[in-house]
Amino acid sequence: MLMRIKKKEIIELTKEIELPSQKEKNVQNEKGTKRLVILADQKKYYITEDIGEKFENITIGQLLEISPKLKTELSKALKFTKIIEDESTILSTIRKDKVVKIKCKTEGIETIVYLNSCSSINMITRRFLLENNIPLKSASKIKETLYQVYSNTTIELHLYEIEITIGDITSKEIFRLIEKEDIFQVLIGVETLANMKLIMNFSDHILYQKTDDIHKIGSFEEY
Repeated sequence: MLMRIKKKEIIELTKEIELPSQKEKNVQNEKGTKRLVILADQKKYYITEDIGEKFENITIGQLLEISPKLKTELSKALKFTKIIEDESTILSTIRKDKVVKIKCKTEGIETIVYLNSCSSINMITRRFLLENNIPLKSASKIKETLYQVYSNTTIELHLYEIEITIGDITSKEIFRLIEKEDIFQVLIGVETLANMKLIMNFSDHILYQKTDDIHKIGSFEEY
């Protein structure tokens, strides 16, 4: 973005230019994490090249470089906040008639998994990982708020990338690690159900998969 600035204003700005000592420069380099992005990759501005013009062409970044006072004022006006990863996930209560059991492969291991069309996320227990010698190295960690019908809970969860095979489709999906083990070991939510192109027929208790055509995977049990 270019600004048109009168020559008189440029001359006033030059009075504010300070040449920092080498020691000050080193300190500034050490604190480079607070350097404004707007100053990055700016060409050096030479006042003498524009001195004969009625208006001067200068970018915001160049203007801040030649005016420490303006740079300081802008830095104070901006808030440097630490970004905390926070994702809100809407969950409903788990209904028994909406959770089904099906055989599949989890990291190549034959597994009984729960398919929950009421859950927004996938979950896996620590016990399952340990019993099947799946490395306990999480891909990431997330802080999120779980909104449920009767309560809201903000928690930090470890995320794991787990390979799931159902029917003709194998996919790497993200699972939240949970400590609670009395309901299931592996639960697959609605997003992965869509990624795996699964269709649950609750009338006939049959699981279908839609690839080139719709074909039957098998019958499923109700929870």
